Amino acid sequence: MTMSLLLDDLMTVVRYTFVFMWTMSLEAAAERADMGPIPHGYIFSCFMVSCMIGSCLFKYLSAKLELTSLLSYVVGVAALGLLPAAIGAEYFGFTILMIGFCVFEGAVGCYWPLIGEIRSAVIPEECRSTIMNFFRVPLNLIVVIVLFNISKLSNQFVFRFCVTLLGVSAYLATILHIPERGARPIEVQELDNSASG
Repeated sequence: MTMSLLLDDLMTVVRYTFVFMWTMSLEAAAERADMGPIPHGYIFSCFMVSCMIGSCLFKYLSAKLELTSLLSYVVGVAALGLLPAAIGAEYFGFTILMIGFCVFEGAVGCYWPLIGEIRSAVIPEECRSTIMNFFRVPLNLIVVIVLFNISKLSNQFVFRFCVTLLGVSAYLATILHIPERGARPIEVQELDNSASG
């Protein structure tokens, strides 16, 4: 349970950071390419369509792969999407940066239903919201620290930080244990065993 919540916190830190960073990154890339002002509304629409495509892919992929394998792939794809920004937008240009961001949003779209299914398998329903809110404290702390120092950090550094967090998340996904579908969450099983023994 702790592993899944920590993984979710790291992924959420990356998502929140991305929300603040994509405009600055794409504006800087557009300025280097002499493109003029970027159409923020159209770009955001592209992100939402990518997110929707990712959500649609979840149903297909979850039938073919185990949840832990799918989670590793999804987080890995999210890291690949941010890699051009982490290496440096000046090496790739606006188009590659935009494609990478759409790939990231597609991975986020697949991540949402995936992590929801994992939560339902590993966190008892009776205390799910309490436990998740408790784990939001370090998440909010990290986000506040990053945003408080955002003016002192380069875009490239922030995206490298995000890719690193996604790498840690991908590792956590590989060692995450999820009970069989339909089984009771692990902690509830342990409580039942201790009560009967």
